[in-house]
Amino acid sequence: MRDIRGYSVVEIVLVLLVVAVVAAISRPLLSSSLQEAALSAAAGETVTALRFARMSAASQGRPCRVTFDLAADTFVVEQASPDSADLVGLKDDLVSEIAASKVEAIQYAVVQHPLKRGHGYQVNFGKDARFRGVDVTAVDFGPDDGITFDDRGRPSEGGSVRLGLGEVGVLLTVDVVTGRVTRTEVSAIEVVVE
Repeated sequence: MRDIRGYSVVEIVLVLLVVAVVAAISRPLLSSSLQEAALSAAAGETVTALRFARMSAASQGRPCRVTFDLAADTFVVEQASPDSADLVGLKDDLVSEIAASKVEAIQYAVVQHPLKRGHGYQVNFGKDARFRGVDVTAVDFGPDDGITFDDRGRPSEGGSVRLGLGEVGVLLTVDVVTGRVTRTEVSAIEVVVE
């Protein structure tokens, strides 16, 4: 009797065929899951930045803003410098036109990222691997594409920012009264820039 060791060519071809079929079936599922994860991470980072700006403004008594750049798919968190803190309350009091012009002269500086010490709180969706493919598709916060929280953490206005990736998107809305951020899933049709 002969001792048989190894596999026949037919067995090897069958195993390779099964592996190819499984890979072909799982690739779209995996790709879709990776896109959803990237969009979810980008939305989470944006919500965190908006909440951080609101809390920083209230806790430090200085305005804080989040500004979005549609063309670059970025946002930055900035806070009024301590040197201009004495100008903060002037806009609410509407003391005079001079006071209002001083408020416009408030200098902002990029705040330090709360988790990445030594780095400014700037997020570039195009360059960060966690957010690969995510786009800022629309910003509706006013003329400067950003939102400012005053020295008490109140938003300057309500509005929204839309993030999109492939056929899915997320709408993040800031309530004008409370400053609360809500998240809503939207379709690709709704994500298209108007």
